[in-house]
Amino acid sequence: MTRTLEFIADHLPKVLDPVKQRLTQIVLRGASEVDAWTQYRALAEPLEGLAGHSPVEAVTADSIDAVAKAVFNVLGVH
Repeated sequence: MTRTLEFIADHLPKVLDPVKQRLTQIVLRGASEVDAWTQYRALAEPLEGLAGHSPVEAVTADSIDAVAKAVFNVLGVH
């Protein structure tokens, strides 16, 4: 890897965190009838049930199912 690529890799945020990506995929598939902007807001806006954190901030590998369920509740998808 060149020095430039190493610098960029070290200084950019890790955009495609695998757990956050998995949560997003679960929501997109499970709520396909919901428009994209509504899905985005449900993933990005803080939820009281997640201690005021957004689902993408709060999700961990151990909590992905519970967080997805919280997002589906917000979207009215059951």
